[in-house]
Amino acid sequence: MPEITAGTVWIGREDEKDLHLAYTAYGRRTASMHVLLVHGLFDDRRTWKDLLSHLPQDDRYVVAVDLLGAGQSSHPHLQHLPPDERYGADLHVQHLQRLVSELGLCNLVLVGSSLGGGIVLRMLCVPWSDRHTLLGLILEGAAAYTHQIPLMMRQLAAPAGRLLMVEWIRKQAGKLGLARRTVDRSIRRCFFDPGTAAPDLADR
Repeated sequence: MPEITAGTVWIGREDEKDLHLAYTAYGRRTASMHVLLVHGLFDDRRTWKDLLSHLPQDDRYVVAVDLLGAGQSSHPHLQHLPPDERYGADLHVQHLQRLVSELGLCNLVLVGSSLGGGIVLRMLCVPWSDRHTLLGLILEGAAAYTHQIPLMMRQLAAPAGRLLMVEWIRKQAGKLGLARRTVDRSIRRCFFDPGTAAPDLADR
């Protein structure tokens, strides 16, 4: 069994709260090759669990990360940023660069799926102090979300969407099934082929 560790890396503050990226690491940091796994839109680091059993662990240190806003990483509103910069590729790149630095990753292979592919490709293209440590890049269905996000999804991220944070409103919306239908419809409209979206995405 490979050595498995989980942790967080501090990436900044918002509204006097610390922001962190959560990750799980497999293997030993002294391995000759490091691998960073970056998931796609509406996903988290658990997407890689089936892949990990196929990777040789004796000479690889594999880190699966939750992007900001996903999984167990922080979920800030980022109201201090312009709307088109919130959760943008450049912001994710900055956070991943910090993760690479904090964990001391080197001889690094970047692996990205879907939106994660677009993010790691961006990491390869922009100058940063540790870029010389990159050994390779693996893209799986790499994509970038270039068209406008559907109205319902934008509304959920806007002040009106915060109404769902009020407990009695959230409970009522849940009982009526309105919240799940709205989220499910919005998520599927973000896919080129809605049929490829996992049926439980709205429940995650």
